[in-house]
Amino acid sequence: MRALSAITLMAGMMTTGLASAQERLPARESGHDRNRAGALLIEPGALLFITFDANHDFEITPDEIELGARSAFQHADADNNNTLTPIEQRNWASEFASENDVFANPSVFPAAIPNQVTEDEFLMGLITLSEHFQDENDRIFIRDLVSDARENRDPPLDEFGDDGLERLQRPVITGEGRPNGSR
Repeated sequence: MRALSAITLMAGMMTTGLASAQERLPARESGHDRNRAGALLIEPGALLFITFDANHDFEITPDEIELGARSAFQHADADNNNTLTPIEQRNWASEFASENDVFANPSVFPAAIPNQVTEDEFLMGLITLSEHFQDENDRIFIRDLVSDARENRDPPLDEFGDDGLERLQRPVITGEGRPNGSR
């Protein structure tokens, strides 16, 4: 339940321009891994889709994606000429994501005329991207957009891996000189 409250808070932050491509909640545990303890990660690009949940049921339907995408286009089209330029796209993406986020990439929205994305092309780009998050019924559940930071980290390397081979280790440097007497 706390995770859902945190997600709702993050979705609200997105509308005020305070969110980034990857959100982290504060650590709650202590120990050697306290920097990641209790942290939740949001998939890159997912924050935009969270804002599309119009009825706040933590489920995003294709209808909500279309409505949200058209609204996002209207917001991104700064000069209201019904086309989105790469500069408008980058400025729009920087409001809720980083400059390197997926939405800042012009190839996300395939345009018939280079450097001019129409509303329908913008919609198709977001629908294509949403397919990455959808289940078999074309729905996106917000709980699936969040993961525990501990699940995403690489496991610690042991001296011997699963295959039984000794892993490379940093050489041990001693204070002794080389055999010829030099240092």
